[in-house]
Amino acid sequence: IQLSKGIARSSAGRPFTVNLEGRLDKTPVNIEIKTERLATFLTPPDRLPLSFKMEAAGTQLELTGAAAVPISRSLLNFKLSVKGENLSSLDELLKVSLPPLGPYSLAGQFSMSENGYRVSDLDVRVRDSDLTGNLSLETKGERPRLDIDLVTNKLQINDFDVGEWSPVAEESETTTAAKKSTPTSSKKTVADKEEESYSDLLSPEVLGSLNGRMSLKVKEVLSGADQLGSGSLLVTLENARFAIDPLVLNIPGGSVELALAYAPSQTDVTGEARAKIDRFDYGVLARRIEPETDMAGLLSLDMDLKSRAENLDVIMHNVHGRLDFAVWPENIESGVFDLWAVNLMTAVLPQIDSAKKSKINCAVGRFDLKDGRMWDDKILVDTTNMRVKGEGRADFKTEKVKLDLKPRAKTPQFFSLATPIKVKGKFSDFGVGVKKGALVGTVIRFVTSPVHVPLRMIAEKKLPADGGAACAEAMKRTSSKAPETQ
Repeated sequence: IQLSKGIARSSAGRPFTVNLEGRLDKTPVNIEIKTERLATFLTPPDRLPLSFKMEAAGTQLELTGAAAVPISRSLLNFKLSVKGENLSSLDELLKVSLPPLGPYSLAGQFSMSENGYRVSDLDVRVRDSDLTGNLSLETKGERPRLDIDLVTNKLQINDFDVGEWSPVAEESETTTAAKKSTPTSSKKTVADKEEESYSDLLSPEVLGSLNGRMSLKVKEVLSGADQLGSGSLLVTLENARFAIDPLVLNIPGGSVELALAYAPSQTDVTGEARAKIDRFDYGVLARRIEPETDMAGLLSLDMDLKSRAENLDVIMHNVHGRLDFAVWPENIESGVFDLWAVNLMTAVLPQIDSAKKSKINCAVGRFDLKDGRMWDDKILVDTTNMRVKGEGRADFKTEKVKLDLKPRAKTPQFFSLATPIKVKGKFSDFGVGVKKGALVGTVIRFVTSPVHVPLRMIAEKKLPADGGAACAEAMKRTSSKAPETQ
């Protein structure tokens, strides 16, 4: 801290006050310290009232209390208050890119010891969400350690909307090339450091600066007007490895359990993702993106993925693991989720069964992944009139996808036109059409249907219109196929 101005005041009958102006690095700061009347010091007091206020970077910090004399660090205990309009206003001061959350406040009983600091009876507010608990910061050891325990009756997810902010910076091709060409041992000049932007929250420098743990328990999670049920969250940071394990959401009729891990280094990043989701209403997510949408349906997901790559932008290039999902769509609407897999599904599903009275019961996909390539273990789509099986491949390095779907009527029909569908192209530009040679087979089945349909009606068992049992069975894994050479 660099002080440019200081004023000490002692008026009759008024507290002794010190006002300081200066800078914390580049950030202007104002400090006010108040204590007893100056006359009190003629006889050394047993306790000394203290008030410390600081304003910097759009944030107000206040400590008030009384200290036993002689002052001992272990006996200091203050009432703490921190307020601000936006957390990101602290970026310049902390040299870290923080999320744009606010208005926010933090209050509690602040105490110090030989090992560090503690805030008990903690009250944290972000917009309309109010959380209570305890916080401790141990400063002894190789790294500082921060532990936070929070609980709340209601948590509004909208209060924590960070917009386009990201804890990890997108890495351009120029930046990647510069990393490869610059030796890790080279020293940066003062001018280079001045031009650097603030560190990202999940950068190696920030994650390696401390260890920590945060637990959160919520009785009711809200997303706008949607009630999601109760939930809990455990976040850990150990040796520069950031993990959310688990995030649990108990929803009516189902559950969500997620686990994420991220460990960056100066040369690459490691990522892990696991998910167990049972019949989650994805309409909640759709309404967060487009409030007026009527897109709805249920999603079940069983996922276990790991990868190591140069940066997060290409993390899927080396991914391996499994990805199993089942969807029970009620309303399909394209353009809400800007994801290639969702766009592919919304383009293909209406083509499978276009009958007006027919509906899509479910779509199930089981996939294995290795070295950035994904291949199917099972693909099934069930509609009122059709049962569809398929094969699919995707390459995350080339961003190419290939999907073949073979529909078949649940009830043998005369002059049926159940034509196989083919999808091929890039993730961002794929075409949906008829599989090569499939049109000939369709014509043959159409012409010969008066002969084979009666035989099938006698020999084949009629499939149920709702397809519930088939969808549930399709989510059960047996064995994985080996990927074909592409």
